[in-house]
Amino acid sequence: MQSIQQHINLRLGLALLLVYILFGLGASYSFRLLTEHYIGTRLEHDAQGLLVALTHPAGDGDLRLRPGRVSPIYDRVFSGHYYQVESGQEVLRSRSLWDQALRLPALAVGETRVLRQTGPEEQLLLVRVRRYIKQDRDLLLAVAEDLTPIRDNVRRLQVIYGLLGLAVLIGLLGYQRRALRQGFAPVAHTCRELERLQQGELARLGEAVPRELHPLVQQINRLLEVLQGRLARSRNALGNLAHALKTPLTRLQQELDHLPQDADPQTRERLQQQLDQIRALMERELRRARLAGRSDSAARLALRPVFDGLTGVVRQVYADKALRIECDVPATLALQADEQDLMELFGNLLDNACKWARGRVRVRAVQQDGRLRIRIEDDGPGVEPERRAHLHERGVRADEQGVAGHGLGLAIAADVVELYGGSMRFGESAELGGFRVEVEFPQA
Repeated sequence: MQSIQQHINLRLGLALLLVYILFGLGASYSFRLLTEHYIGTRLEHDAQGLLVALTHPAGDGDLRLRPGRVSPIYDRVFSGHYYQVESGQEVLRSRSLWDQALRLPALAVGETRVLRQTGPEEQLLLVRVRRYIKQDRDLLLAVAEDLTPIRDNVRRLQVIYGLLGLAVLIGLLGYQRRALRQGFAPVAHTCRELERLQQGELARLGEAVPRELHPLVQQINRLLEVLQGRLARSRNALGNLAHALKTPLTRLQQELDHLPQDADPQTRERLQQQLDQIRALMERELRRARLAGRSDSAARLALRPVFDGLTGVVRQVYADKALRIECDVPATLALQADEQDLMELFGNLLDNACKWARGRVRVRAVQQDGRLRIRIEDDGPGVEPERRAHLHERGVRADEQGVAGHGLGLAIAADVVELYGGSMRFGESAELGGFRVEVEFPQA
């Protein structure tokens, strides 16, 4: 999905650009109107001066202007300032027009019109035309001025405005980007807290956040509390159930032990098997309830201390076998998991290896291709290939004689590995010749 910050940057940037363009167009249009209004006022003043300077307009006399009453600029050829007076068939033009003439519209007396037209040398002219009556003579008086310098000034102003406006626009966009980054800083802080929560460094998110984020952070914290509460209630409920079942199971076992000697041995054996199966099932479910499973809020645990503690325990348990336990686990290897789950997993695997080993048990852990691999092998009798695929099932054992237990160790280990999205494979140890268990976890 598109970033919210990028979305806001894009929308605000487009809005600023649109305002910048509209303001530029408006400024150019206003400047042109002001200049044309100013020129129009000057043309009106010049027209009044020309009207006053006209002499002998009455009768059939020629139109003339009093000497010295007209600006010299009208005498310079193509100066950009022109006038033209028409009275009937008589036309009086400024010397600046040379041999060209202005195209004047027909107007009623007292009517004024301001128009644009192309003049000498392709000049853009602003022409003011008005029809007068002076001393009973009909006069059509036009005064014009070249707009080219004004147009060039407008274009120059537009270029200057464009450059300055572009610099201001870039500055505003930079300020907007920085302001948005500062505004989203609490979001980034919350994301970092989520990462710390995922690494197990925090138990809940800090709620010192802006009003917009506060409801979200509160809901996340409530969700964490609900999940932790459900896990605790589930474990407590299973524990209570197991505790409640212990008394009836104990009584049943006592009844079975006090059966008459002449009771059917097959019935006694069948009842004993059912009781053992119930106990094994209850034990397994209790252990499953203690498993926290894969959680983003679990801490990263170093594996070496876990195996050091477990090897110390199994050495004491199997002290009579004088086992040689080799532990090759680098101190840098760690796994994001619940400590109790790891103790349950590797404790069962080590206990199983020590149970069947003749004299040696080896533990190796490596990180390879982004995955964590732990191998536990022994020099015991091993397991036939056809039986290995069923070892993770509840109650299935490699050997039904000689070693006590209900066949739950590997099944519980398989449950833990499954909870963490890993895999567990069984095989034969190439070096020790006994049983080999290889557990693999995705580091992510």
